[in-house]
Amino acid sequence: MADLSHRMLELFETSHGPVHPRAWGVQLRRRFGYFTPDEYYEELLDRLIECQSVWLDVGGGTTIFPGNATLSKILSDRCEHLTVVDPSANIEDNPYAHERIRGMLEDIPDIPRFTLATARMVAEHVDDPMGFGRETGPGGAPWREGGDLHGQSLVARDRPVRRDPNCGSSLGEADSLENA
Repeated sequence: MADLSHRMLELFETSHGPVHPRAWGVQLRRRFGYFTPDEYYEELLDRLIECQSVWLDVGGGTTIFPGNATLSKILSDRCEHLTVVDPSANIEDNPYAHERIRGMLEDIPDIPRFTLATARMVAEHVDDPMGFGRETGPGGAPWREGGDLHGQSLVARDRPVRRDPNCGSSLGEADSLENA
């Protein structure tokens, strides 16, 4: 747990930068070690995305992480390929996507095999959220965080996580991901 707390604080600093004295909410969160569900999701993806990741983000819209442009760029640059699928026209404004597909996930013919598929708070963009994970091929198993299907994250990965030490992380470490 100490490693996670340390990683969360580092990611917090990456996201928020130096805390301004008038930013009392951010100050309190840092002081008491409170991190939002978004920040835990970002930390998970920071550990999962590798140099060879072929990443599908469903509902990415204009950005991957609305509250963390720095990490959006880092992970987009780190992965081999990032495809964003969203029915909204705002997908064209996403500077991090390597490929943009306007539509629903199920509308895409001959969906390629991805090594990682994610959806954050956008289960309405997936007709069959319980089947999420098929995009990663055989063995693609979804990971979900609490709440109903419209208020959660969906993450599916095609293989066990083994960080390539040459790939790095946004926090400048090549940590083990045995517990991801």
